[in-house]
Amino acid sequence: PIGASLFLSSREPSSVFSAGALVWAKMEGHPWWPCMVVPQPLTRQQMRGRGRDQRLHVHFFDEPPTRGWVNTKYIREYQGSDSADAKSGGVFFSGKPVIRKAMELADVAMKDSPEQRLKMSVCMDPSDEEEDEEDMEVDKSTVSDAEVSEEEVKEKAKLSRRSSRAAAEKGLKPKRRRIVVASDSDDSGEEFKPDQAGGSSDEDDDEEEGVSSGAEDEEESEPETEPDSPVKPVKRKRPSEKPATSKSKPDPPKRAPLSSVAPDTKSRLSSFSAPDNFESQSSGANGTDGGPTVWDHEKLEWLQDGKRKDAQRRRQSDENYDPATLYVPEDFHNRTTPGMRRWWQLKSEMFDTVLFYKVGKFYELYHMDAVIGVNELGLTFMRGTWAHSGFPEIGFGRFSDVLVQKGYKVARVEQTETPEMMEARCKTLARPTKFDRVVKREVCRIITRGTQTYSVLDGAPSETQSKYLLSVKEKSEEDSVGHGHIYGVCFVDTSVGRFHIGQFQDDRHCSRLRTLVAHYSPAQVLYEKGNPSAETSKIFKAILSSTLQEGLNAGSQFWDAQKTLKVLSEEDYFNESKDGDEKTSVLPSTLKAMTSLLERLDTCCTPFGKRLLKQWLCGPLCNPSSIGDRLDVVEDLTGAPSQATEVTDLLKKLPDLERLLSKIHSMGTPLKGQDHPDSRAILYEEVVYSKRKIADFLAALEGFKVMREVVSIMEPIAEGFKSKLLRQVVLLKTENEDGLFPDLSPELKRWDTAFDHQKARTTGVITPKAGFDPEYDQALNGIKDCERGLQEYLDRQKKRLGCKNLSFWGTGRNRYQLEVPDSVSQRSVPEEYEVRSTKKGWKRYSTKESERLFSELQSWEDKRDAALKDCMRRLFYNFDKKCKDWQTAVECMAVLDVLLSMSRYSQSSDGPMTRPEIVLPGSRSCAFLDLRGSRHPCVTKTFFGDDFIPNDIFIGCPGGEEEEGQDNGQALAPCVLVTGPNMGGKSTLMRQCGLVVILAQLGCYVPAESLRLTPVDRVFTRLGASDRIMSGESTFFVELSETASILLHATNHSLVLLDELGRGTATYDGTAIASAVVKELSEKICCRTLFSTHYHSLVEEHVQDPAVRLGHMACMVENECEDPSQETITFLYKFIRGACPKSYGFNAARLANIPEEVIQSGHKKAREFERSTVSLRVFK
Repeated sequence: PIGASLFLSSREPSSVFSAGALVWAKMEGHPWWPCMVVPQPLTRQQMRGRGRDQRLHVHFFDEPPTRGWVNTKYIREYQGSDSADAKSGGVFFSGKPVIRKAMELADVAMKDSPEQRLKMSVCMDPSDEEEDEEDMEVDKSTVSDAEVSEEEVKEKAKLSRRSSRAAAEKGLKPKRRRIVVASDSDDSGEEFKPDQAGGSSDEDDDEEEGVSSGAEDEEESEPETEPDSPVKPVKRKRPSEKPATSKSKPDPPKRAPLSSVAPDTKSRLSSFSAPDNFESQSSGANGTDGGPTVWDHEKLEWLQDGKRKDAQRRRQSDENYDPATLYVPEDFHNRTTPGMRRWWQLKSEMFDTVLFYKVGKFYELYHMDAVIGVNELGLTFMRGTWAHSGFPEIGFGRFSDVLVQKGYKVARVEQTETPEMMEARCKTLARPTKFDRVVKREVCRIITRGTQTYSVLDGAPSETQSKYLLSVKEKSEEDSVGHGHIYGVCFVDTSVGRFHIGQFQDDRHCSRLRTLVAHYSPAQVLYEKGNPSAETSKIFKAILSSTLQEGLNAGSQFWDAQKTLKVLSEEDYFNESKDGDEKTSVLPSTLKAMTSLLERLDTCCTPFGKRLLKQWLCGPLCNPSSIGDRLDVVEDLTGAPSQATEVTDLLKKLPDLERLLSKIHSMGTPLKGQDHPDSRAILYEEVVYSKRKIADFLAALEGFKVMREVVSIMEPIAEGFKSKLLRQVVLLKTENEDGLFPDLSPELKRWDTAFDHQKARTTGVITPKAGFDPEYDQALNGIKDCERGLQEYLDRQKKRLGCKNLSFWGTGRNRYQLEVPDSVSQRSVPEEYEVRSTKKGWKRYSTKESERLFSELQSWEDKRDAALKDCMRRLFYNFDKKCKDWQTAVECMAVLDVLLSMSRYSQSSDGPMTRPEIVLPGSRSCAFLDLRGSRHPCVTKTFFGDDFIPNDIFIGCPGGEEEEGQDNGQALAPCVLVTGPNMGGKSTLMRQCGLVVILAQLGCYVPAESLRLTPVDRVFTRLGASDRIMSGESTFFVELSETASILLHATNHSLVLLDELGRGTATYDGTAIASAVVKELSEKICCRTLFSTHYHSLVEEHVQDPAVRLGHMACMVENECEDPSQETITFLYKFIRGACPKSYGFNAARLANIPEEVIQSGHKKAREFERSTVSLRVFK
């Protein structure tokens, strides 16, 4: 029930009666009625207004129940129907049956406690008064200070209220312009009222008078001068449905449910949601009828496209024009209000950024930013001729994330002083102007897709994978094969605070840069303006077309080498990687084919485990001993199934500790200090943010406790593990020399006793226990000493005056006044006693000694308060001092999570899984691949539902019974030409081979009967056919570019998979190029190669070549004759020796439903080509 949840959160000390109290209430023109005090369902307030207009929210006992606001002067305590006041002659007596019935209901409620009363059915319908308030026009027309005086604004506001009330009395309803934001997890309970929250000219008028420029006033949502409304809650009946009018809007879409809000309240809230069609808001939003709205900012000539200038007054046609800045004329600045002047100053510096401009409790968007907010976020335009929209502070994370994901830059502009601070600042100025008398606002954060840190204001990330910010610097140079590039790169995952920096030389096709952006997909790219070459720019446009890209000014924004080295040398942030040469390189074209493999492998339970698995898959191992150690892990975990299951269940409970550690570090670091604007920001939802911080911290502590449980489960059986890697991640380094997992027990116990976790989670305040925070403990000890000194001083004065009734009196800054009875003070009082106050029969004194002791006490209390205020940051800072241990623990659990995932895959296949054997190549032996009975790692069934056909693949080694013992030079050939019918499975076989090799060097079992191979240093693929239209590259050019990269970078230890090279050009050109590439790969590079082709002349050329072996995908042909329509081809999907005589393309044409006459014509032409080719051969 709604009342139960409200009772716990809405008790107000200012209330005459607490929630659940029974009272008599009287509306004007109506009799006294039995009621119960309840909080208002939406605002959760039970008292509002001040002085004579103070009112109490009550629930009227009736059938059905109703509610309303009653002036407190018409509230009396209810003492039951048998009290004297309720009987005949009493003030509350009534003979009306409805009131007698209400008294009976109130009597029943008297038997229950206030908490139980609030669980009864509470009316959720709005009272007539609230309905009138909803119908009223809450926003005044927004105008500039330069156009309308303050008196005119106030007069218009009065006329607006009178006209609104008149319309309400006539049954007319003006336009509703409120916005209610339903956050996913937080209910702000606030409504966006811009004219009260600031943002219009009213805001700046208030600020000039020293009033807060926002919703600082706690009673801002309720007008204090509104007269009592003759609400008749007893008689009022609210119709279930209202007849539709010609101006009625369609029902808005359903929104996420709000916590602790009844269904009928939700339906009322939905009526305030933004309309489905945001375009409709533009027409008539400023009071005009019909036609699109022309906003004030669209009328500014200097802001129009083509006439705009940057901050340096360069026009848009200038090649050095900076679109991130804007020139705003000085005379326009002088005409604007102080608040808007600051907005335009910030916008001129960040013209490409959407400003979330803090005004009171709301973030407001103005002008072009407001248009974006309405179109992209579904906000609602406020009334007026200038675009204006906004939302409550609590919705920042949700709305900023939407814009950031759509590619916008968002700046969070906060108020960094209160009105009182502003007044104090103005007093220090000789002649403060109206521009001084405005609260300061500063940019606290600029968020882009690549710089999201997911602070407590931003909310939780929606993705587990890393999103990198990439910075690139290029230097061109001539190399032996033509034009080359040298790249300096730095990429960072801001969510975990991890940087990578490096430099490399690249070829003319930028192969290594392509590999980098494929391994670490950037969300945002930064580069120096004018620096990237044409080739690099093509890559950015083609591969990273959906990535946010930004050019920075050289020197000021994009540092040079000297300045960068100077800054980096001051802090030891970066360490050189030592295992870079021990990993296999996987090129971008290969990574595209590995997407399904990642999905198949990834059963990790933790977000940081998922990220690590992707890194491992992008860089498989190359060292046989390291690969063998991972394979031992699979055996070890297979032998302990119960422990593996138990550990898996525990890992599912872990939050994203890697990101939580980065967040805790950011919240606890003292490096920001008072220099960062965020430390001065005035946040109205500080309690909510504090609770989020504490929740994150406690979640991290609970996660590390779960890790300790994991280690305790694995420790007893760890000594029997063959894998050194597995022993390292599950054994404590303090107890075993092989262990790397830190002993977290002492630290976890320390944090368990540091403060009351449950109290901190509930209140959002951390009060450290004794012995944990030295500064706080010192302040508490000082307070105790001062209080002891004051008590001893009091005891001495009692003896001195001979008065046992002597005591201290006072509160706040007036505490510790000596209260002396008149009987003593009239008799004898020491001269040092100074009278401070009096009351009947008593006088209150102070002395220099008492003032000294009290001053010392106040000093210690200030130190205590300061220590408590900074306690949370220091607590996080102290936790972060052990960051290496926490990070090591997370890394160990990430490795264990990935190993468990690989173990599950190794045991989950439908067919046999085998442990691959990695053999180091000898000084005379060649690289080889011996794969028997292999299946596709990601496919268990064919398209038709049949079992996948296993195949043998032999490269660089003899294979098959027919080759055993035969002196066949082709048995050791490093290159295999693969032929076969169209749709016979050639491409699938090649992908299968590449994925099995990657899986083996990842350290996982493979779907095969056996696998022996020498390590592969790089996997190159040239599969499929596609162009790069954004780079202006044709399909054939892309084929040749990828082939050129293979020929340039491949070694004799590489694996090359080439699929139908040369199909993008003429037959003779394609055949010639394919033949030359086969010769280069098989005779000069001598790398393991699978080369599929339909060029049968190429096959015939290499029949006797000892460096090339022939193989094809088998098929069975029935009724082979001159008529292709009579042929029946059955694909066997078996890879066997020899060449396939034909490609059977007409079979594919028939399966694709090519018209029969076209197939017959094509078959006839094919026979003519074959006869001419045979004739040429005979002639030769």
